[in-house]
Amino acid sequence: MLINAALHNSSGYQSDFIFIASAWLFGSVALAIFGPAPGTHASH
Repeated sequence: MLINAALHNSSGYQSDFIFIASAWLFGSVALAIFGPAPGTHASH
């Protein structure tokens, strides 16, 4: 959140949006490659 706030204050909304979008994209790619963590379905 601190990094997010710093980006938003210094560069404005566009950099903030790009940061969030890249984080989501990286997460989805990692999930597609590695799959769910072992034991995720069992624990929930």
